[in-house]
Amino acid sequence: MGKKKAVKKEKKKKPNEKVVAKKAVKQKKKEEEEKAKQKMKSMKEKAKKAKKKKVVKEKNVKKAAKKKVKKATKQKKEKKVKKKTKKAAKKKNKNKKNKKVKKQEKKKAAVKMVKEEEKKVKKKKKAAKQEKKPKEKVAAKKTAKQKKVVKEKNVKKVAKKVKKEAKQKKEKKVEKKVKKKTKKAAKEKNKNKKNKKVKKQEKKKAAVKMVKEEEKKVKKKKKAAKQEKKPKEKVVAKKAARRQSRFMRAPLPQGHFFQRPDSSEKLEKEAQVFSPAPLRRVMYLQFIQVDPTVSY
Repeated sequence: MGKKKAVKKEKKKKPNEKVVAKKAVKQKKKEEEEKAKQKMKSMKEKAKKAKKKKVVKEKNVKKAAKKKVKKATKQKKEKKVKKKTKKAAKKKNKNKKNKKVKKQEKKKAAVKMVKEEEKKVKKKKKAAKQEKKPKEKVAAKKTAKQKKVVKEKNVKKVAKKVKKEAKQKKEKKVEKKVKKKTKKAAKEKNKNKKNKKVKKQEKKKAAVKMVKEEEKKVKKKKKAAKQEKKPKEKVVAKKAARRQSRFMRAPLPQGHFFQRPDSSEKLEKEAQVFSPAPLRRVMYLQFIQVDPTVSY
């Protein structure tokens, strides 16, 4: 009895191989699942990072585009404002100039009037004095005054001349500028005209080319259609005629071998000279009137 119990105990201690194998498979499966999970997790994280990167990149691109647009609009606005201010300043200066000129003209007119009035008063005073003064003194004074007047006139004349020359110089300068501008404008106009002409010609050429190509296609189609319509006999006859024309040569001279009347004796002589095959050739050549001595 004691021996049997010992055997049983030993049996219990031995592990079951099937159970061990199952456990190992389970363990392996578990490990594989964990590995797969970790892989998926890492892939998801990578995807998340890539997405984040992409979003950041897109945001940066959008920001840069916005910045660019903002800058461009700002520059445009500044340009517009500059242009407007320039125009306004020009107009203001023009108006100022006109006002100044008008003021000067008014001043000049007023000074002229005052001077004329003063002259009149002086004349009256002079007339009154002359009535009182003796004649000799008056004559001497007159000559002195006349000299002074002549001198003043000469000075005025010189000043007028100088002024005139300056004005002419200014006008010439302006004219030169205008001419230059008109010349430049005309040059540009001619250039545009030339470009237009060249474009027109190119278009025309292209159109002509297209029309010609279309005509060629139509001709080809017609030719093909004609060839389809032609009967086979005609084509065969044409080919035969073409083949025969290859053997045709210039007309033979008078009294030639083939132009003499044939006789049986001649043929017999020829038969003696030539073997049967060349004789047939001679007869054929005689038939189509070709010199047998010439090699073709």
